[in-house]
Amino acid sequence: MTSLSSLTMNDIPVSPRSSSESPSHSPAPCIHGDRLPNLRSLKFVRTKASIVDAHNLTSLVLDRMSKSYDTWNELFDTLSGCPALKYLDIVDFDADSMAVTGPADFQIIELRHLHTLTLTEFEGHTSLAFFLAHLSLPRTATIDITTRKEPGLYFHHVTVYNDDSLNPSVTVFADAVPRDKILLPMFSAIRSIKVKTKNCRLEVEGFTSTEPCPSALSVDLYCDLGNLYNMRSVQRRIVLELGTLSPPL
Repeated sequence: MTSLSSLTMNDIPVSPRSSSESPSHSPAPCIHGDRLPNLRSLKFVRTKASIVDAHNLTSLVLDRMSKSYDTWNELFDTLSGCPALKYLDIVDFDADSMAVTGPADFQIIELRHLHTLTLTEFEGHTSLAFFLAHLSLPRTATIDITTRKEPGLYFHHVTVYNDDSLNPSVTVFADAVPRDKILLPMFSAIRSIKVKTKNCRLEVEGFTSTEPCPSALSVDLYCDLGNLYNMRSVQRRIVLELGTLSPPL
């Protein structure tokens, strides 16, 4: 086992054989870096597990983990156990199922070597901003976020807008990023922004170069708006929110 370099753990639910039989719950596994010194890549699928001192782990995928963590601290403790990460990928995560705590519980996760943070189908803009606010990332890291905004269902129970006006209290993407971005220097490094709207999907790209260039991509935010927003209204709102994406120098 000491030579193991890649590991995938998939917790596939097993239906009880009878109506009176309850599914068994085994203790959550713990990945100890000192026991798996060559482990470089780790993937959890619906598996609640902890990571301790995995200083050689460079790639971590958390897939469909919404029901695996009861508190934010459990997730943060997992991430703090692998400080050498270069690639962190969180897929299909409903963060709204966990309470957003206050400043007293603020825990910073330093990922100084991270190259790419990918958040796919990360549900809940408030929770997304809360999660990002707990990360300390290098200036050269790239953030790739895919989320969705479904009025009346996930985000603040806002009203459905099909006309050309959009209530000033409604945000399109600004609430998905933390207000204080001092620990996320890639935002302040943004020098140009490219906005695209197509098929009810908004894409906002931030670049560290004065002209949009794929090699200088720093922040890539996709937001699926569904068919409940008037896109002309959304485009006007985007202009007002761009300042929150790239804070003043």
